[in-house]
Amino acid sequence: MFMANIFKKQYVYRVIGVSIATFFNVGHAAEIDFKPAVEINYIHVLDTEISQFNFSNHDVLTASPSFTLAGRSPNWQGSVTADHTQIKQIDDGFDDASYSNFAINNLLNMYKGRVNLTVNASRKNTNIDSSFGTVSDPIFGQSEYVDVDSVNSRLTLSTSSKSVWQNSLSLGVSKTIFDESQITDTTATTSNIVNGTTKTASASLGYGQRANQVRGALQASMSRTDRENRGEQDSISMYANIGVPIWRTIDLVLTGSKFKNLIENSVLDDEDLESESYGAGLAWRFGQRSNIEITRNKETRGQDDEYTGYKLEFYPSARTSLSYEKSQRFYGESHAFRLQHQAKRWGMNINYDETLGSQTRFNRIEVSLGDFLCPEDAATQDDCQPLAELPDAIDDGEFVAEFFQPEFSLDELVTLSKTGTASVNYRMKKANISFTYNRGETEYLETNAVRETSSRTFNYDHTMSRRNSFAISLSDSDSTEQGTGVSREGYKVDVSFKRKLTRKALGTIAFKRISNTTSTGQQDRRDTRVELTYRYAF
Repeated sequence: MFMANIFKKQYVYRVIGVSIATFFNVGHAAEIDFKPAVEINYIHVLDTEISQFNFSNHDVLTASPSFTLAGRSPNWQGSVTADHTQIKQIDDGFDDASYSNFAINNLLNMYKGRVNLTVNASRKNTNIDSSFGTVSDPIFGQSEYVDVDSVNSRLTLSTSSKSVWQNSLSLGVSKTIFDESQITDTTATTSNIVNGTTKTASASLGYGQRANQVRGALQASMSRTDRENRGEQDSISMYANIGVPIWRTIDLVLTGSKFKNLIENSVLDDEDLESESYGAGLAWRFGQRSNIEITRNKETRGQDDEYTGYKLEFYPSARTSLSYEKSQRFYGESHAFRLQHQAKRWGMNINYDETLGSQTRFNRIEVSLGDFLCPEDAATQDDCQPLAELPDAIDDGEFVAEFFQPEFSLDELVTLSKTGTASVNYRMKKANISFTYNRGETEYLETNAVRETSSRTFNYDHTMSRRNSFAISLSDSDSTEQGTGVSREGYKVDVSFKRKLTRKALGTIAFKRISNTTSTGQQDRRDTRVELTYRYAF
């Protein structure tokens, strides 16, 4: 295990080295912009509830130096960002902590934009349960935060948008690494962060965009994820469509599709994850890229079912696009939806998708540390004394509590995820308003468990004057796992006032209320705090 971690780190370091070399070698003739900054944050916690403990007037100090290095040339653009946060607990009872984030991004644009290469690397200190990312607290919640290292590169080739042929090829590789020993405590049972390497390849051939013209499309894609514990998970898909004009803007359509999944070390049968169909129907083309298609299809896997498929692509303007597709997969009906609109002042984005993948499963074991004798004002376990045996009597102002230490083992499970996202934003003369709603359902095919998640985020930013601004941010998340009954809820309220003290200095005062509760009662925390922040950009 130790040698494996060394190998993984060496792999990340090599890719980071390549990214940095690419940045400086390509960017030596480009315009380079370097922006360092430092941020000091004083946090005063007014009142706190942590499981069975309550306390108030706790102070924390954080310091966060950072920098951004950005460059651009006619065929390249890149950036390097990094920050480090040191958390100092002024009062006793909590441990100091620190974490760092960085990101390296490179984009090479070659041959008139038809050949693109991206090389990226990053480390991000993040909540292992990403569905609670908007309401989690990195100051007091570091027990479920991990450093996630990710590297990825992608090569894309495409033909000119003006050509009658619309062809493209994309090749990519990515690797994700995190150290599970960093997780000291979490109530999360799953995470969409998976240790492993993913390789992808996709190709598409397209011909014909105008009415009264034969058109055709052939698409193929493949991905292979080498999961750390369970081995390889392959996904292969193919899609073909041919349209032949029969009358004005009406086409006869022939279509076929095939989906195949191969999974190592799983109780699932690969054949049960396959789907294959062919069909015919009619399509109406009412624009250069807009059409609606209805086909009758026959499924050649499973029960040989017949179904009606629908496909809509609508581009009424350069600012608006709408697409919808109904088809059949191994689990039954499959839907995909996307709506985007961006006007001068407002915009909206709605997406719905269904994907087969993997998630990390946390197997939690509670190890008892024994009984402790605690004073009435105890804030943490450190304020309590271990007991060899229970006393016959307890003095006033004291109580006995049993503490546990969690231990985790990790596994990967095959998942079918159905996710929907809707966001709306509106821009006024001096203010911006945005609202985002997410809802998802994840089915763990090997255990028949289902997890439902949802989250909502509201942001209001108001520029009061050239120096002053005011902001309100409201977020809440919840999840429920059917079968186990484990549920979690959290919310975060953030009201802040910012003032430009000088051309390079910014001061902020913020009032925050953060809450995280679970059905098990573990890791429950609610607190109200006031934060003073000073940021200086050199």
